[in-house]
Amino acid sequence: MIPFRESRPLGADLILENVAMRFLKDSAVPLVNDWGSCVGIVHSRDCTKMDSPLLSMARPPLCVPCSTSLEHVIDLLLREKCEMVVVVKSGNMYEGSYTSSSRPLGVFSLGILSEATANTANTHDECVPGAAT
Repeated sequence: MIPFRESRPLGADLILENVAMRFLKDSAVPLVNDWGSCVGIVHSRDCTKMDSPLLSMARPPLCVPCSTSLEHVIDLLLREKCEMVVVVKSGNMYEGSYTSSSRPLGVFSLGILSEATANTANTHDECVPGAAT
């Protein structure tokens, strides 16, 4: 998981044309309203209308409480064919949607897991004598 702010959420009312370059780097981006609440997730494959607000292309955020196991989060991402989940402080993990009583703490994606595993593998290779580089 990375902290929610580090995921660099975008304003829900922004027009895709103004932020399209972001989706060349990130396959999914969380959206926030004026109060900082997560109101959706935009997947790059859903970005089809350049003159439309991001919220019109967003999916409801898939949320899990911070007590959820990594195994469950990965299973959820694969089952729902979703790029990202929002990790919240409280809430019902079976709700599947963001509620005003939940606070976004972070986000998790398979891309984040892949980066973390690659970094761990690289660190391990550097520590092991004779490991391939």
